[in-house]
Amino acid sequence: MSTHERITVHGEAGTPVALPLPLPVVAGYQWRVTLPPGVRLVPEPDADAATGTGTLGDDIGSDHQLVVADATGEYGIVAELARPWEPDRPVRTIRCTLRVE
Repeated sequence: MSTHERITVHGEAGTPVALPLPLPVVAGYQWRVTLPPGVRLVPEPDADAATGTGTLGDDIGSDHQLVVADATGEYGIVAELARPWEPDRPVRTIRCTLRVE
């Protein structure tokens, strides 16, 4: 059964903002982050450019994902915690409202 949460995060245009996504407590689960147009993931130093969807796995060693919005406004971001082989069966969903000034 999936749990659903709502959070609000505030930031400034062009400045990275951390999405507070807790580390998975069970191995094999990853966060899949779906971003709206105008918001992009801040890539890891050796990662490829983000394309609008990313994952945060238990091997990353971080409890947040950085995103950037270049324009002011309000954006909806969805993060789902699921196994990569069961992406349609998340055990946790966080709907984040990103308010950018």
